[in-house]
Amino acid sequence: MSQRMLRRSLRVLRHPLFPLYFLERNLDVLASENGFRHGPRRGMAARFAAVVFERIGWFEELLGKERNPADNAAPGVAPALRGLDNGPDRSRIESYCDHCGLCCEICSGFPDFPDPHNPPDAWRFIFGQGLGDGHRFCPFLLHDRRGGRSFCAIHTYRPNPCRIFEEDECRTVKNELQDELRRTHGRPRRFSAKIGRLLARRRNSVRGLRLLPPRE
Repeated sequence: MSQRMLRRSLRVLRHPLFPLYFLERNLDVLASENGFRHGPRRGMAARFAAVVFERIGWFEELLGKERNPADNAAPGVAPALRGLDNGPDRSRIESYCDHCGLCCEICSGFPDFPDPHNPPDAWRFIFGQGLGDGHRFCPFLLHDRRGGRSFCAIHTYRPNPCRIFEEDECRTVKNELQDELRRTHGRPRRFSAKIGRLLARRRNSVRGLRLLPPRE
């Protein structure tokens, strides 16, 4: 990996909206899967790297598409990255939703979108097919790391399967999280150090790279 590519990857991973926590959870799930856990270590590292770099590339696609100057958005605000709009549904949704993001831990879904023009066809395909082997959360799940809240990059145009996910389904997912936390004695393992080592290896460095500021 060239120094330029390394700097670009680090810039993406450190972006305040990059879903690093969910990428860590993704790698945690992969590490616990039988077919993955008992495979060769070199294959494990290659699969981890593929997931990380595919997610980086997709995040760049999200940001790059939304920098289109033809979009009518406030300066510096990407339309699809605003999250939950201040519409009539906001107060109802936030009466039970705390933006934990767990409802979006699916690799793909049925691409039944109510708006025939949004999102772009390529994004509809990505939602329906996912980002590829090894990915375990929605391509459009982002995480405001400064505010500690997750959100959907295309919430305004989200598909119908996501629209029918409401309070009862939310409570079920949160109960499942509590079961997971009891099994793992707290927060799932953090993989930011492993991701940093993957990048460092591609820089031919023996030292890992720090992805999180001290307060994270």
